[in-house]
Amino acid sequence: MGESHGGRYFFQPEQTVSRAEFLALAMDAAGLEPMEDVTVTGFSDDEAIPTWAKGSVSSALKAGVIQGERAPTGAPVFSAGTDITCGEATVMLDRLLNMADVPLEAAGLSVQGHWAGQAAANLAASGVLTPDQSTSAALSEPLTRAAAAELLDGARSADARRAALRRLCIMGAVTLVLAGLWAYLHAVCLRQYQHGDMTPLAAMLITEPLLLCALAWTLLQALCMVTRLRPRRGAPWVHPLVWALFGLWLAFLVVSVALPTAGVMLPRLYGGRAATAALFFLLGALLWLTQPDAGP
Repeated sequence: MGESHGGRYFFQPEQTVSRAEFLALAMDAAGLEPMEDVTVTGFSDDEAIPTWAKGSVSSALKAGVIQGERAPTGAPVFSAGTDITCGEATVMLDRLLNMADVPLEAAGLSVQGHWAGQAAANLAASGVLTPDQSTSAALSEPLTRAAAAELLDGARSADARRAALRRLCIMGAVTLVLAGLWAYLHAVCLRQYQHGDMTPLAAMLITEPLLLCALAWTLLQALCMVTRLRPRRGAPWVHPLVWALFGLWLAFLVVSVALPTAGVMLPRLYGGRAATAALFFLLGALLWLTQPDAGP
């Protein structure tokens, strides 16, 4: 959005946004790719849809994001150049983000009876819409560029929060599985170590670093969800340090498991595991720092 005049860029926040413009922007925010080499969209006003928007319109129509309107003849039209209302934009975003329906009564919004009321309640519950944007009067107003920018920024944040929560749940489950495995191996070690069987201890030495890494990653991700803690993705020192610590872990495993003197080395290495525990906890924290996007 915006125009360039004389080498200067103007946003013009009060200017309205067309249906085609908002659809293309909303699809980009939600990660829905437009179709390529589209010449016919399926709407009867296809000739009025700009060429740059036809791929987005076709993709959105196929995904069920848009349905169009009915012309007096009964034919479906998209009305690409028509100003989009806040209600129409809300419904588009709700479908693109695949929001779960929330009870309208629990939302506490003044949208009872409005055709876009459910979509507004869903987006308001996710923090995409503010209460002022979620009234019946506001939903009927044309969408300005400033309001569109707020909507799209909120949609990106909501999508990032959901992705971060999914990662947290997955890694939390992995951490619980590793913790259970570690507890089982620890119990086996207590029973078999006195008989000279080093196999459970070797397995425990492999499981424990993985558990510590997963635990550190999970704790930082949980903090990221409730605080402003964010990874330093641009820090040039993070990746080399992660690989250096990973190399130390591999060397640790080779020394403790593969060498013929493992029967002598294992008790000593395991006895000094406080320092190695801190090392692998740090490795998990650094792995969290290297992820593409930790949270909203």
